[in-house]
Amino acid sequence: MPALLVIVALLAVGFLVMWVRSNRAFLAHQAQAAATQETLTTERDDARAEAATRTTERDEARTQLAARSAELDTRTSELEGARAQITRLEAQSSQLSGAVRRQASEIDELRSQVAGQAARIEAQSNEIGTLVLENNALEARAETAEAAVAAAEARNAGVVIGEELGTDEGLPATLWSLELARSKRTWRTSVAANPFAEPTPFEETEDPVRLAVEVEAAALRENVGALVDIDWQIGPVTDPTRSHLIVRVAQELLEAAARNPEPLRLVVSGDPDVTLRLEPRDGAPGAAPDGKPVDAELNLAEPVTVKAAP
Repeated sequence: MPALLVIVALLAVGFLVMWVRSNRAFLAHQAQAAATQETLTTERDDARAEAATRTTERDEARTQLAARSAELDTRTSELEGARAQITRLEAQSSQLSGAVRRQASEIDELRSQVAGQAARIEAQSNEIGTLVLENNALEARAETAEAAVAAAEARNAGVVIGEELGTDEGLPATLWSLELARSKRTWRTSVAANPFAEPTPFEETEDPVRLAVEVEAAALRENVGALVDIDWQIGPVTDPTRSHLIVRVAQELLEAAARNPEPLRLVVSGDPDVTLRLEPRDGAPGAAPDGKPVDAELNLAEPVTVKAAP
């Protein structure tokens, strides 16, 4: 027992010594932690003070920056206004320069047009004078030929026109030249957008007979509103006598068509004998919608045939 008590006492003393040492170490550690905490608190307060100072400096810098930004915006706005004004002035200057150039160009063009018109008028005057002289020289011969043509055109349906227009071999060509001159005048006075245009379509066409008939139809359309189309189904005609007769017959048929309220079509067909006839522009030729003959329904002129030269 005494030995056990000694062992227990020794153990108790050992535990006490260990507790004392441990308590001392804890107290030392606690003291060190308190010192560290105090140091950290001091450093934190210093950092907060420095941060407050930095914040104050930052706020002052921001205030200065805002003032500078406002001033910069004001200066930029003034600069943009000045640039816009410069741009407007440059645009106005460019417009004025362009207007001056256009006016100068228009003046030059007008001068050129006036000179061209004067030259064309002079040329037309010379041409008219020449035509008048030719017309006076051939008036007597033309009257005889026109009377023969008019008598032939006035015949009933189925009449064949093929009479000779006199014994003078040059007369048919002369009459055809006069007819072409008259067609040119018709084109200038009733069809052409520019009466002084040169050359006329007659100098460029390969089929003057067809062109002359088309000019007659266009002149009636412009002058009295006649709705007449041309259905040309033949090739160019080269014989002066036949050319003249075809045009004159077409003129009379077109005049008849102009007095008809219905839109019509002048059909020119046939080879070698050429037949000219009027028929309704819309619908089948030869009969009206109610079955009556076209001639009875619309009172059309009778067809006329220009016979080929033997």
